[in-house]
Amino acid sequence: LRTGAVAALLAFGGGAAAAGASVALAGGQAGKMLADYRTGVIGQAGLTLVCLMYLPTLAIWATSYLVGPGFLIGSGTTVSAAEVVLGPVPAAPVLAALPSTAAPGWGSLLLGLPLAAGMAAGVLLVRRARQAVVERRVPLPSWPGLIGAATLAGPVAGVALWLASLAASGPLGSGHLATIGPRAVPVAVAGAAIVALGAVLAAVATRLIVARRIS
Repeated sequence: LRTGAVAALLAFGGGAAAAGASVALAGGQAGKMLADYRTGVIGQAGLTLVCLMYLPTLAIWATSYLVGPGFLIGSGTTVSAAEVVLGPVPAAPVLAALPSTAAPGWGSLLLGLPLAAGMAAGVLLVRRARQAVVERRVPLPSWPGLIGAATLAGPVAGVALWLASLAASGPLGSGHLATIGPRAVPVAVAGAAIVALGAVLAAVATRLIVARRIS
């Protein structure tokens, strides 16, 4: 449970970083959209505050993008690393960060962040076990126990991703924007598989290193 929760939090952290970088890169366009409202300083400050309130939602959207299935921003649309199809988008400055095309070659490196999150959680799993060996003189977990714990971290992270996706979804009216947010079930399934793979690989490698040092 702890390993899966750590992996999910690290994945959300990667999504937040990716969303922040995207917003920063689109700062010029976002500023122009903000100025087009012609609401004055107070109005622009209010719009900026509204956009800031949506940053946690954007972080979850970005996490679903990094995991693979992506998210929707209206019916008949999709935003994922492999495909971007956008229809009319609300004129919210923060949405200037939405990608207009599929991820470029170098951008695909970002897709490794969820796998890295799983691997980091797997390393921490073994480090906690090693600490127990040192402090309480207990043996290292057996291979089946270790691999089982690392594997089960995947579904735990998947449940966390599913709940977050549901929280970041919902209609905005009954028309084109009636479908907004991550594809909750595909995101959960993909996230669970990625985290489980990363956690198992890292846990096995770290267990071999730790066992050698202890011996």
